[in-house]
Amino acid sequence: MRDPAAVEGSDAVRQNAFRDAAVTMKRRLDLMPALPLPSLESLAIQRQVKDIGKA
Repeated sequence: MRDPAAVEGSDAVRQNAFRDAAVTMKRRLDLMPALPLPSLESLAIQRQVKDIGKA
């Protein structure tokens, strides 16, 4: 995910960058509780979290 603070442009462009980052972070956080943590091995958990980061 790009750093929204690094976005250059008008106020509207920068605001959209922060909004997009917030939506992406919320989506990722919402997906995390659905992971079956007790049945996953450590490496599988890391892979699942990484996959969520790509969503």
